Amino acid sequence: MARTAEVSRVDALRAQREADYAEQQARRKAVARPIAERINEAHEAVGASMRATLERAKAVGDLLHEAKGEVKHGGWAAWVEAHCRFSARTAQKYMQVSADWATISKAPFGADLGLNDTLAAIAAPKPERPKAAPAADPEPAETPPMSEPEDVPAASEPCPHCGGTGRA
Repeated sequence: MARTAEVSRVDALRAQREADYAEQQARRKAVARPIAERINEAHEAVGASMRATLERAKAVGDLLHEAKGEVKHGGWAAWVEAHCRFSARTAQKYMQVSADWATISKAPFGADLGLNDTLAAIAAPKPERPKAAPAADPEPAETPPMSEPEDVPAASEPCPHCGGTGRA
């Protein structure tokens, strides 16, 4: 009888442990769902923000195109430096976004990339330069036979600099 009571107690503890585990898992799922929803909402907000950034970059590019039409030829970079709070290179990027907006606005990557990465993604691949054929080796020039310099002593004479010791 004592053994039966012990088995019952073990079974009861096991059942309680399983119930606690199930409750713990349910709490984790309840917590995980709102966290996952918040993560996805934040991700969508980032995408919307990047999309808005690209739209603003396009608007700046449109204005720069308009301004460039009013600047004399050759004076664009100086005009940008004098009137804008960014470099001529940044102005080029804005203008590129404006000019390529049809491609950027349709691209699935546009909202996931920043300005520089978007421009790099839509950039036309640079054509490969043709590899030059290796130059043919010219005929080797005939090397004239070496002659002994006149101031070198013959092998049988001691060196005038070291006296034949090999040390200068």
